Amino acid sequence: MTQQELDALKALADAATPGPWEEVAESGEWWITSASDETASLYVIPDTGLMNQADVDFIAASRTAVPALLAEVERLQVAWSAEHDAYIRADEQARMAKRDADELRGEVRELQNRLSAADPDIVWID
Repeated sequence: MTQQELDALKALADAATPGPWEEVAESGEWWITSASDETASLYVIPDTGLMNQADVDFIAASRTAVPALLAEVERLQVAWSAEHDAYIRADEQARMAKRDADELRGEVRELQNRLSAADPDIVWID
């Protein structure tokens, strides 16, 4: 999901009646009400045969599940960002260490060449 989609979903959840929601089945309709706010509106879903108990259960559960899922996405984004930043820093340190090691190898070769020029009997083993 894009950040814009997540923000839109969060705005919908923030604007909805406070949860958790619970459902009450009455003859010919389902009611979804706020379990934490007795003054909240009742959502009446007529039993037209287009919905079933599983649909109503899903709608009621979504009131608490959606904010929890959004919070988990946000937590994972923060964690990923921190891990990504650490990886970038470690990668940069590894490249710097390789560059330093390559420079030191070059200096060692240069010193070996100078010593070999000064004393041809010196044999270097790599």
